[in-house]
Amino acid sequence: MEQKGLFAKIFGVKKKPVFPDSTQVRVKHVGDIPPMVEARRLIGNEDTRSAIITLYNAAKKDYSRYFKVELNDNEPNRQFLIRSFMTFGINIPEEGNLDNTFIQDYMNDPPSINENMVNQFSALRKLATFYLEFYEKVRFSSGFKGDPELILEKASDIYNYMDVPKLYYPEAYK
Repeated sequence: MEQKGLFAKIFGVKKKPVFPDSTQVRVKHVGDIPPMVEARRLIGNEDTRSAIITLYNAAKKDYSRYFKVELNDNEPNRQFLIRSFMTFGINIPEEGNLDNTFIQDYMNDPPSINENMVNQFSALRKLATFYLEFYEKVRFSSGFKGDPELILEKASDIYNYMDVPKLYYPEAYK
């Protein structure tokens, strides 16, 4: 549908077509998704602790939703991570329930990963790293102050292995 105004009629200039019922979703990068926006707001308000908790919880739910991994509300975060690594053949010993080095050592030396599951494994490893480096420290210790830029960078690393527009705006892809 092309419209012409007075200027266009006089000088023969055409306006661009107008499409009244069209909607475009533009997610330029991971920083545009709601958890990242909320975390930046919290960090701006000097509430790094809440930003880390918000980012981890959102990333865990998004990981679960995107890769269709079952969440159990009664399962602690550490158990979720250990159980998730088991699906890749990484059996973290019981000591991993108390000692972070067991989780780090086992996740950094995985067996051969199925080519179709490389993104899922990479996202899980980034999620576990975020949990161990930030989430666990703010939840179970006082006075932890992390570098806000590093926190946001590590959180966005998790989402780099998921199709963010499809995750947050699936109706745009129907």
